[in-house]
Amino acid sequence: MGYALKGGFSNLRSMQMDALEEMARSCFGYGRWEAPYWFIGLEEGMSGTLEDRIEAWRLLGSSTGLTDCRDFHHKIKDFKWHCKGAELQRTWRVLILLLLSHQGIASDKENIRKEQIRDYQCTRLGRSDGEIALIELFGLPAKDLKAGLAQRQLHFSQKTLDSIYVQRRDAIHGKIRRHKPSFVVMYGADGRKHFEILAGRDLKAWDIFKRGNTVMTFIPHPTSHGVTDERWMKHALDWEYATHADEPR
Repeated sequence: MGYALKGGFSNLRSMQMDALEEMARSCFGYGRWEAPYWFIGLEEGMSGTLEDRIEAWRLLGSSTGLTDCRDFHHKIKDFKWHCKGAELQRTWRVLILLLLSHQGIASDKENIRKEQIRDYQCTRLGRSDGEIALIELFGLPAKDLKAGLAQRQLHFSQKTLDSIYVQRRDAIHGKIRRHKPSFVVMYGADGRKHFEILAGRDLKAWDIFKRGNTVMTFIPHPTSHGVTDERWMKHALDWEYATHADEPR
């Protein structure tokens, strides 16, 4: 494509901005919409170059909005998350821990649990035939929340940003109604106002409630300081109570 996007969003021109806005609106994350477990965050962390990410998404996921997590990262030549002895990605680690804990298979021994998480990350997380959909409220990656905010404000007007968020919230809400996932986990305080619209109610950390047959929960960001594995594991077990409840907890 020839976009001058190496390392970030600087010096963008019309063609590059069209590609950025297309991805911001239509790139939703990894996995498949039919997956029973959905994890929804604000935006993905940055790895690889943005040029490579746009090309990989257009090749692998532009038709559905979701790509296969391992295939995508291999395409952008970022192999560290899906290899022997893979580095654990901080956000994914907790999301996998929640899932394995809910399923009752997370070990109570930390060293064994770590390898369970590593194996899941490498082989099953966000796969096109898997049980998890990793979904983002915004379609572009960012190094961190501060950088993401600065980049959005620099390259999109507030009117365009509002339009993107509304379009994506409506799309995610429609997908929830259509596919009826068993569990929807929304994480990160910075996305609260968007999650409250999706949920149709006010939210506070650790809320668990039902919408139809879908259990929904709002949790701190997985990288939040001071939250132990034991706290995450307890919360995952609490999902089961909501499965059989008709009213919010």
